[in-house]
Amino acid sequence: MSVVEVPNPQHPYDPEVSPHLVDTPEARDALDCPLCGYSLRGLGGVRADGHAAGSSARCPECGYECHWRALLHARQFRHPYLFEYHPRRSVWSFARTLRAGLRPARFWTSLDAGHELRPGRLLLYWAVVSVGVVASGALGAYAMRLPLSQGSPAPQSLSSLFEALDLQFWLAFVGVVWPWLSLLSLLVFQASMRRARVRVGHVMRCVVYSGDVFVWVGAVAPALRVAIWALIGPDSSEQWEGRMRLIAAGTGLMTVAAGYKLAVAYRRYVQFQHPLATVIASQLVVVMSIAAALGFLTREWFWLFL
Repeated sequence: MSVVEVPNPQHPYDPEVSPHLVDTPEARDALDCPLCGYSLRGLGGVRADGHAAGSSARCPECGYECHWRALLHARQFRHPYLFEYHPRRSVWSFARTLRAGLRPARFWTSLDAGHELRPGRLLLYWAVVSVGVVASGALGAYAMRLPLSQGSPAPQSLSSLFEALDLQFWLAFVGVVWPWLSLLSLLVFQASMRRARVRVGHVMRCVVYSGDVFVWVGAVAPALRVAIWALIGPDSSEQWEGRMRLIAAGTGLMTVAAGYKLAVAYRRYVQFQHPLATVIASQLVVVMSIAAALGFLTREWFWLFL
């Protein structure tokens, strides 16, 4: 069955109001579990009149609750704006996907696991977001240095903006590597759980669309620096101890924001039983890995813990 445009633009992803949805026993029997690929044949049920019965069924292999109409809708119609599904309107779909991520509950409710995974487009989304994270950090650094230049010309090159390895650089570094550190840590937890057969692509989709929050580091870093200046004074962030603590605060703040989006994804999209605990455990691994990397790249980092 081919994937087509959603025919009802006023209700672009609501299967209950889609008048063109094909919901028959044959259509249900042709489905497989979107998480593990197990065949759902025979689980749809048939009433005496020959029509499909029941609103949902649980996959015997991984326990995922498959809502029939939502799964059929995801198989028959493509998502109205998701970046994976609109290669001809990439700029528009990227902007819509990035904006929709600001409301994670609504975003992950609109996205069903039955929507076909497209890893190539996911990698492209991460690549574009990574460029945006670096550019955002550079703009944030430029915005902070411009009023402090005191008549001297502000730095123009990207290397000069990041030459001090300051807050914006480290937040950009964390934003680029966070999805893949989270993916590795979640796969470790997944291997020890009963849902070990969940496709890696679904976990990858969760971390990539959650990690795009780092594109806002250009706004968060200056705001955090100004807040520190207001509380302690402008000279505090110029010393190495102040810089390291500022980096730690910024990294923690952005990681919490990305982790919140990831927890919503695991609750609404993957339907894990303990999504918050799973994400917290994985993010502890991520934070320790980032701290180890910072300690390897700058020895001053370890002095914060002495």
